[in-house]
Amino acid sequence: MKKLLTILLLTSVCSCAGIRTNGTESTVHAETFNLLGLQIPHDDHEKAWAMVPEGAQIRTVVSTPGDWKSIAGILARIFGMSGTQISYTTH
Repeated sequence: MKKLLTILLLTSVCSCAGIRTNGTESTVHAETFNLLGLQIPHDDHEKAWAMVPEGAQIRTVVSTPGDWKSIAGILARIFGMSGTQISYTTH
């Protein structure tokens, strides 16, 4: 039990979000740890969209499966990592 708690704490610390900018092009990313359907510490999709500035022109959106209808989504939501990456340009 102590090992499981340690692993859980370490993986939840690994969840992060950030932004990379190169001139007018930027990419935001957000990752989260999933355990039994709970996303720790936040919903990666919502976090990534919250970091995109208003008026930005979206180029690409890439997200890991997080649904309860596909095998990959179910497995990722039970125990795994999920992430969202959004690329955009600003003027």
